[in-house]
Amino acid sequence: MRLEDLMLPCFFKQLIGFDCIGCGMQRALAFILRGDFYSALQIYPAIYPFLVLVVGVVTQVLRPGEKIARFNIRLAIFTAISMTIFYIYKLTFIF
Repeated sequence: MRLEDLMLPCFFKQLIGFDCIGCGMQRALAFILRGDFYSALQIYPAIYPFLVLVVGVVTQVLRPGEKIARFNIRLAIFTAISMTIFYIYKLTFIF
């Protein structure tokens, strides 16, 4: 069984008919797990800020502290902005 066989469909895309802001994240993660970092960047550029955010949140859970919490807030804002910019770019230039 391949990893792609386990991926969830995008319900937003099924209902509305176009990609949501997270479309491509599962495929990008599959590329990263296979070691194909460039393809992951091409399919979903915001995957890297998102993964750094995940590491930051796990760090905060394991070692709670004010510095880590403030850093994670800034990182979450940066990740949200990155996801939004790449989403707008995809909607504007790909469709």
